[in-house]
Amino acid sequence: MRRDAVRAAVCLAVALVGLLAAPFLPDPEAAPSDVAPGFGDAAWWVVLATVTVQAVALAWASGAPGRVLVVVAGVPLLAAVAGTGGLAGMTTLAVMVAAYVAVVSRPWAQVRSAVVAAVALTVVTHAVAGLRDGLFEPLLAVVAAVGQGVVVVGGPALVAVLVASRRAVARSREQELAALARERDALVREARAQERTAMARELQLVNGLAVALI
Repeated sequence: MRRDAVRAAVCLAVALVGLLAAPFLPDPEAAPSDVAPGFGDAAWWVVLATVTVQAVALAWASGAPGRVLVVVAGVPLLAAVAGTGGLAGMTTLAVMVAAYVAVVSRPWAQVRSAVVAAVALTVVTHAVAGLRDGLFEPLLAVVAAVGQGVVVVGGPALVAVLVASRRAVARSREQELAALARERDALVREARAQERTAMARELQLVNGLAVALI
Protein backbone atom coordinates (compact mmCIF):
# COMPACT_ATOMS: atom_id res chain seq x y z
CA MET A 1 0.00 0.00 0.00
CA ARG A 2 2.85 2.38 0.81
CA ARG A 3 4.51 1.70 -2.55
CA ASP A 4 1.21 2.38 -4.28
CA ALA A 5 0.92 5.71 -2.51
CA VAL A 6 4.46 6.66 -3.49
CA ARG A 7 3.84 5.73 -7.13
CA ALA A 8 0.60 7.72 -7.16
CA ALA A 9 2.26 10.76 -5.59
CA VAL A 10 5.17 10.69 -8.05
CA CYS A 11 2.86 10.38 -11.06
CA LEU A 12 0.69 13.24 -9.84
CA ALA A 13 3.71 15.42 -9.08
CA VAL A 14 5.23 14.85 -12.53
CA ALA A 15 1.92 15.59 -14.22
CA LEU A 16 1.46 18.77 -12.18
CA VAL A 17 4.94 20.00 -13.10
CA GLY A 18 4.17 19.31 -16.75
CA LEU A 19 0.83 21.11 -16.57
CA LEU A 20 2.34 24.13 -14.85
CA ALA A 21 5.19 24.31 -17.33
CA ALA A 22 3.15 23.62 -20.48
CA PRO A 23 2.00 27.22 -21.12
CA PHE A 24 5.60 28.44 -20.97
CA LEU A 25 7.17 25.78 -23.21
CA PRO A 26 7.53 26.98 -26.81
CA ASP A 27 6.49 24.70 -29.66
CA PRO A 28 8.71 25.34 -32.71
CA GLU A 29 6.08 23.86 -35.03
CA ALA A 30 3.19 25.93 -33.67
CA ALA A 31 2.12 29.37 -34.70
CA PRO A 32 2.96 32.23 -32.32
CA SER A 33 -0.69 32.51 -31.40
CA ASP A 34 -0.95 28.82 -30.50
CA VAL A 35 -0.25 28.54 -26.80
CA ALA A 36 -0.75 25.47 -24.63
CA PRO A 37 -3.74 25.68 -22.28
CA GLY A 38 -3.18 27.43 -18.96
CA PHE A 39 -5.09 28.15 -15.76
CA GLY A 40 -7.80 30.03 -17.59
CA ASP A 41 -8.58 27.22 -20.02
CA ALA A 42 -11.08 24.45 -19.36
CA ALA A 43 -8.79 21.89 -21.02
CA TRP A 44 -6.10 22.54 -18.39
CA TRP A 45 -8.51 21.79 -15.57
CA VAL A 46 -9.87 18.73 -17.39
CA VAL A 47 -6.38 17.26 -17.59
CA LEU A 48 -5.70 18.21 -13.97
CA ALA A 49 -8.84 16.38 -12.86
CA THR A 50 -7.84 13.39 -15.01
CA VAL A 51 -4.35 12.98 -13.55
CA THR A 52 -5.78 13.43 -10.06
CA VAL A 53 -8.29 10.61 -10.58
CA GLN A 54 -5.50 8.48 -12.03
CA ALA A 55 -3.35 9.09 -8.96
CA VAL A 56 -6.19 8.12 -6.63
CA ALA A 57 -6.71 4.90 -8.59
CA LEU A 58 -2.99 4.11 -8.55
CA ALA A 59 -3.03 4.31 -4.76
CA TRP A 60 -5.01 1.03 -4.81
CA ALA A 61 -3.09 -0.69 -7.61
CA SER A 62 -1.74 -3.62 -5.60
CA GLY A 63 -5.19 -4.72 -4.45
CA ALA A 64 -6.76 -4.95 -7.91
CA PRO A 65 -4.09 -4.15 -10.51
CA GLY A 66 -6.14 -5.24 -13.51
CA ARG A 67 -9.13 -3.09 -12.64
CA VAL A 68 -6.93 -0.15 -11.73
CA LEU A 69 -5.16 -0.41 -15.10
CA VAL A 70 -8.47 -0.25 -16.95
CA VAL A 71 -9.62 2.74 -14.86
CA VAL A 72 -6.34 4.61 -15.27
CA ALA A 73 -6.38 4.01 -19.04
CA GLY A 74 -10.09 4.77 -19.38
CA VAL A 75 -10.27 8.11 -17.57
CA PRO A 76 -8.14 9.93 -20.20
CA LEU A 77 -10.69 8.94 -22.85
CA LEU A 78 -13.30 11.05 -21.08
CA ALA A 79 -10.82 13.90 -20.98
CA ALA A 80 -10.06 13.50 -24.68
CA VAL A 81 -13.77 13.72 -25.49
CA ALA A 82 -14.05 16.86 -23.36
CA GLY A 83 -10.91 18.32 -24.93
CA THR A 84 -7.33 18.30 -23.65
CA GLY A 85 -5.91 21.13 -25.72
CA GLY A 86 -2.92 19.04 -26.73
CA LEU A 87 -2.15 17.96 -23.15
CA ALA A 88 -3.28 14.34 -23.46
CA GLY A 89 0.34 13.24 -23.09
CA MET A 90 0.26 14.32 -19.44
CA THR A 91 -1.95 11.33 -18.66
CA THR A 92 0.34 8.67 -20.09
CA LEU A 93 2.76 8.26 -17.15
CA ALA A 94 0.06 6.90 -14.85
CA VAL A 95 -1.02 4.41 -17.54
CA MET A 96 2.56 3.20 -17.94
CA VAL A 97 2.95 2.72 -14.20
CA ALA A 98 -0.39 0.93 -13.90
CA ALA A 99 0.52 -1.41 -16.78
CA TYR A 100 3.84 -2.28 -15.18
CA VAL A 101 2.31 -2.92 -11.75
CA ALA A 102 -0.48 -5.08 -13.17
CA VAL A 103 1.81 -7.36 -15.16
CA VAL A 104 4.60 -7.62 -12.61
CA SER A 105 2.31 -8.39 -9.67
CA ARG A 106 -0.08 -10.91 -11.22
CA PRO A 107 0.21 -13.91 -13.58
CA TRP A 108 -0.21 -12.93 -17.22
CA ALA A 109 -3.40 -14.98 -17.57
CA GLN A 110 -5.08 -12.87 -14.87
CA VAL A 111 -4.26 -9.45 -16.36
CA ARG A 112 -4.17 -10.23 -20.09
CA SER A 113 -7.69 -8.93 -20.72
CA ALA A 114 -6.97 -5.77 -18.71
CA VAL A 115 -3.80 -5.11 -20.71
CA VAL A 116 -5.63 -5.58 -24.01
CA ALA A 117 -8.40 -3.24 -22.82
CA ALA A 118 -5.83 -0.67 -21.71
CA VAL A 119 -4.15 -0.76 -25.13
CA ALA A 120 -7.50 -0.27 -26.86
CA LEU A 121 -8.49 2.57 -24.53
CA THR A 122 -5.14 4.29 -25.01
CA VAL A 123 -5.39 4.02 -28.79
CA VAL A 124 -8.92 5.45 -28.81
CA THR A 125 -7.96 8.19 -26.34
CA HIS A 126 -5.06 9.49 -28.42
CA ALA A 127 -6.98 9.14 -31.66
CA VAL A 128 -9.86 11.19 -30.26
CA ALA A 129 -7.47 13.74 -28.72
CA GLY A 130 -5.49 14.08 -31.94
CA LEU A 131 -8.60 14.55 -34.04
CA ARG A 132 -10.47 16.80 -31.61
CA ASP A 133 -7.49 19.04 -30.91
CA GLY A 134 -6.60 19.17 -34.59
CA LEU A 135 -3.07 17.92 -34.00
CA PHE A 136 -2.99 15.44 -36.90
CA GLU A 137 -4.74 14.48 -40.08
CA PRO A 138 -7.24 11.61 -39.54
CA LEU A 139 -5.01 8.82 -40.87
CA LEU A 140 -1.92 10.14 -39.14
CA ALA A 141 -3.87 10.53 -35.89
CA VAL A 142 -4.91 6.87 -35.97
CA VAL A 143 -1.38 5.69 -36.74
CA ALA A 144 0.06 7.84 -33.97
CA ALA A 145 -2.61 6.60 -31.56
CA VAL A 146 -1.76 2.96 -32.30
CA GLY A 147 1.89 3.74 -31.67
CA GLN A 148 0.97 5.40 -28.37
CA GLY A 149 -1.02 2.36 -27.29
CA VAL A 150 1.84 -0.01 -28.05
CA VAL A 151 4.46 2.16 -26.36
CA VAL A 152 2.47 3.38 -23.35
CA VAL A 153 0.99 0.01 -22.39
CA GLY A 154 3.02 -2.59 -24.27
CA GLY A 155 6.43 -1.19 -23.32
CA PRO A 156 5.93 -1.29 -19.53
CA ALA A 157 4.11 -4.62 -19.82
CA LEU A 158 7.08 -6.15 -21.64
CA VAL A 159 9.51 -4.84 -19.03
CA ALA A 160 7.25 -6.22 -16.29
CA VAL A 161 7.21 -9.66 -17.95
CA LEU A 162 11.00 -9.71 -17.99
CA VAL A 163 11.21 -8.60 -14.36
CA ALA A 164 8.59 -11.15 -13.29
CA SER A 165 10.49 -13.90 -15.13
CA ARG A 166 13.74 -13.01 -13.38
CA ARG A 167 11.96 -12.96 -10.04
CA ALA A 168 10.46 -16.38 -10.75
CA VAL A 169 13.90 -17.78 -11.61
CA ALA A 170 15.35 -16.26 -8.43
CA ARG A 171 12.52 -17.74 -6.31
CA SER A 172 13.01 -21.14 -7.93
CA ARG A 173 16.72 -21.00 -7.17
CA GLU A 174 16.06 -19.99 -3.59
CA GLN A 175 13.58 -22.84 -3.19
CA GLU A 176 16.08 -25.29 -4.67
CA LEU A 177 18.80 -24.11 -2.30
CA ALA A 178 16.40 -24.33 0.64
CA ALA A 179 15.45 -27.89 -0.38
CA LEU A 180 19.12 -28.87 -0.60
CA ALA A 181 19.75 -27.33 2.81
CA ARG A 182 16.84 -29.27 4.30
CA GLU A 183 18.09 -32.48 2.69
CA ARG A 184 21.58 -31.89 4.07
CA ASP A 185 20.21 -31.23 7.55
CA ALA A 186 18.15 -34.42 7.34
CA LEU A 187 21.24 -36.43 6.35
CA VAL A 188 23.22 -34.91 9.21
CA ARG A 189 20.46 -35.74 11.69
CA GLU A 190 20.23 -39.28 10.35
CA ALA A 191 24.02 -39.73 10.61
CA ARG A 192 24.01 -38.45 14.19
CA ALA A 193 21.13 -40.76 15.07
CA GLN A 194 22.98 -43.75 13.61
CA GLU A 195 26.12 -42.72 15.48
CA ARG A 196 24.22 -42.52 18.76
CA THR A 197 22.62 -45.90 18.08
CA ALA A 198 26.02 -47.47 17.37
CA MET A 199 27.48 -45.95 20.54
CA ALA A 200 24.56 -47.24 22.57
CA ARG A 201 25.06 -50.73 21.18
CA GLU A 202 28.76 -50.61 21.98
CA LEU A 203 28.08 -49.45 25.53
CA GLN A 204 25.48 -52.18 25.91
CA LEU A 205 28.00 -54.77 24.68
CA VAL A 206 30.67 -53.45 27.04
CA ASN A 207 28.28 -53.56 29.96
CA GLY A 208 27.28 -57.11 29.04
CA LEU A 209 30.91 -58.23 28.96
CA ALA A 210 31.61 -56.52 32.26
CA VAL A 211 28.68 -58.26 33.90
CA ALA A 212 29.81 -61.61 32.44
CA LEU A 213 33.32 -61.16 33.81
CA ILE A 214 31.98 -60.34 37.25
